[in-house]
Amino acid sequence: MINGELIRKRRKELKMSQNELAEGITSQGMISQIETRSSTPSGETLEKIVTRLNLSFAEAVETDEFVDAGEIILAASVRLIHQQYEAGSEFLEKINDKTYIRPDQQLFLEFTRAWIAAHSTGERSDTIFTYNKILQEGQQKLGVLWPLVASDLGYQYLCEGQLEAASYYTDLAVEAFQKFDSEKYDYAALTI
Repeated sequence: MINGELIRKRRKELKMSQNELAEGITSQGMISQIETRSSTPSGETLEKIVTRLNLSFAEAVETDEFVDAGEIILAASVRLIHQQYEAGSEFLEKINDKTYIRPDQQLFLEFTRAWIAAHSTGERSDTIFTYNKILQEGQQKLGVLWPLVASDLGYQYLCEGQLEAASYYTDLAVEAFQKFDSEKYDYAALTI
């Protein structure tokens, strides 16, 4: 449940009207409904509101247990580095359909799940399909995920004996890694 009282209190501390808070995000009416708990905004709308109010998502959501998808993905990625696939998978199980997850985190989650499947079971066809789907998002949108997916896709094709495809994706990964800015992509940098 959204902590409407906290949102109202913080808005007033910042001497902001409901219209000012809503500008470019949603309607004044929606802000009023959020503050009175008569409506729940989408995760994206709530994220914009709390950012404008300089609150964290965790503060704005009243729950016994707040699930931070980014932290879970990071924890799972650390397990993957150490080839602890079962432990990584257990972390990812904490993310469910009620967990707010940003689009960039969703792509990283898909990558991490596919990585676990391929490296723990040896099943490559679903992983190759998932990786190709992720790469369709484009290098600009994917950021560090681009070289990570491309490099593992090259590896998956190599394991399948498809040397031409393996070479292609490995070359893409090398080129992308050369452009990589590790300070821009915090949780993904550990995976590299």
